[in-house]
Amino acid sequence: MDGFRSERALALGIFRQAAIDLRKFRKGESRLARELFRDALDWVGSDDSDWPYSFINVCRILDVPPESTRDDMLADAQSGWYSHSRNLTRAIAKRMSASLSSYFRPQETFQLAGN
Repeated sequence: MDGFRSERALALGIFRQAAIDLRKFRKGESRLARELFRDALDWVGSDDSDWPYSFINVCRILDVPPESTRDDMLADAQSGWYSHSRNLTRAIAKRMSASLSSYFRPQETFQLAGN
């Protein structure tokens, strides 16, 4: 796996874990559950870009807009598991598809004069 793919895979893993923690522990009763929820909430809510895997930098790596992604994650944290997974997957797939389409557009071919 090359460096870019590794970085992207790690960023996606961090992103997914935060989404899971927001949903799974939002009504947590144990001290650990509340701490995991608060950590995920603080991470998603932060505009810090000093840490390489801050929310803002993870969004940049994944090429998704931070503000709407943040809004989606926080809204989905309030919904059920199925609804969240479906909505988040759809939103990320749509954004990544738009991003990737620019890389795979057919290149214009030029024919030499006289051919």
